[in-house]
This record gives sequence, C-alpha cells and structure tokens, in this order.
Amino acid sequence: MKRINLTLISILTLPALSQAKTKTLLYCKDINQPDLKSITIQENTSIQQEGLLELIEDHKDGSKKELYTMDTSLSEGWIPMSSLNGIQRVLVKKEGKWSVAENKGDYRIFNDTNCVKQ
Repeated sequence: MKRINLTLISILTLPALSQAKTKTLLYCKDINQPDLKSITIQENTSIQQEGLLELIEDHKDGSKKELYTMDTSLSEGWIPMSSLNGIQRVLVKKEGKWSVAENKGDYRIFNDTNCVKQ
C-alpha cells in the first residue's frame, strides 16, 4: 500500500485573498434627509472600469443602495444620488462644504451633511 502525503491549506485564508479591496474617499453622516443614514464613496478594485467609483447610500431602514459615479464627479463636487419621492438629489460641494441638493422645479434646496474626506 502506497502512502500519500497531503498538504492542508487553511480555508480561512483563501477568501481574504479573493476579496476586492476598497478605499473610502468620502464619508458623510448626519445627513438632513428623512431616508439617509450615511453616504460612502469608495474605490473598489473589483470594478474594472478606470475612474469609476462606488457610491453607497446607507438608509435608516437598514437597506443599502449602490450607485456608480466617476472620479471626476467627486473632484468637481457634483455627484448624482438616488431620488426621493421622484425628487432628484445630488451630493454637491459648495464653498468647501458638502450638502445634499434637492432639485424641485426651478429651485434647489441644500440640506446639510457632515462629510469627511479620507
């Protein structure tokens, strides 16, 4: 009878190697919106298109919504978000401060948020 030597590799280390790496670029909390808890904008290595960033809206009901934006949108300070009750929203940087702007017809309402660039 022939004896076979097997080498065991820990299964716990394999998922860590295959996971995508993310880098948070902007994190916003204390958002003056009825549905939003936080907003995170991050780079994600699993996204194959250069310049594409992930925008994650963390909602107060525990749900999350993932959207995509270009890095130029972040540097220009104009990032489209999900709408609320049919009202278009944009994360916008104005005078060095980020806020959520709601487009209501011919006017725009700016809602405060606390954003930190990472």
